[in-house]
Amino acid sequence: MSLKRGTKGNQYVTVKIAVPKDLSSRTKEAVKEIEASYRENPRRGLFGR
Repeated sequence: MSLKRGTKGNQYVTVKIAVPKDLSSRTKEAVKEIEASYRENPRRGLFGR
């Protein structure tokens, strides 16, 4: 709901994600540790399978 007018509408958001190309082995291991700590899979159902 718009705070200025009190009306409902769509909100469009642009998200920019910068993914590093070269990761050190230490950084890769840290990413794997973080990934293992989350039980949910954000990609589950992404392609309708």
